[in-house]
Amino acid sequence: MISHLHELIFFHVPKCAGMSVELALGGLKREHRIEQHWGYKTVKRFYPDEYATYTSFAVVRHPLERALSMTRFLRRFDPVYRLHLGHVSDTALVLDMVMGFNVLTQSTADKMLPDGVTTLRFEHLDDDWRGFAADYALPSVLPRINQAPSVRTPLDTSERRLLSHVVATAFPRDYTRFGYSLPTDGDALSLADRGVVAWTALHVWARSLPAQMDVAAQVEARQFLEGWIGNLPDAGWQDRVHAVMRQTPVEMTGERHVRLWASALHDQVNEALGKPLWCAWRP
Repeated sequence: MISHLHELIFFHVPKCAGMSVELALGGLKREHRIEQHWGYKTVKRFYPDEYATYTSFAVVRHPLERALSMTRFLRRFDPVYRLHLGHVSDTALVLDMVMGFNVLTQSTADKMLPDGVTTLRFEHLDDDWRGFAADYALPSVLPRINQAPSVRTPLDTSERRLLSHVVATAFPRDYTRFGYSLPTDGDALSLADRGVVAWTALHVWARSLPAQMDVAAQVEARQFLEGWIGNLPDAGWQDRVHAVMRQTPVEMTGERHVRLWASALHDQVNEALGKPLWCAWRP
């Protein structure tokens, strides 16, 4: 959101109190709703003068709490989540989102925010906002809107540990760049949970690939896959993945093909092991 009155550019990272900040800036007009979650590259393209001269700021949030907040938001407002996924746990839904291609994984703080942006921390936003607001003649108190209810069932220790490592695998730069501590208790993960983290790494890698891959990129991708298989926490899993890959070889042409192949591989391996499909909410 761009406030010409205050000469501010607000980068709205999803599930980081963005609508409250937008309202404090005067509200986002209907004709500008498409710009709500624009990252800095898009703003720079369409508003080069403002990008060069206005102050940019954003609110950042602990990546795990942001993922949980997205789950609660979807349970309230998305018809599929609200009407059909009430029986699915928050843990399963977060795992599905983190491994998928959606607003949570595509609109991360690291992807959206330029170097040098002013960041306010969600965890102590009231204090951060008061100081920032005083500098720009903004309301000293943020409105409280669009607050999600608490998690239906609090996460137990093992669930929180698993999700911490999965989210850190998916968004490592959101931790290191914005001052959040990466989890250090990986040795306490069960064998099955280490497998979940490994699958997360595969899905995250697949969606990071370029849309079109040249020969060098294809070679590098195949090297990554061999290394990924070699690091799977169980030799039997390694053999199973190799067997499925021989039956369904990957087409190394670009991000979309590899991403869809990775999802199919995950499903086929789980099916061979007698486990449910990796997307917990699939019919």
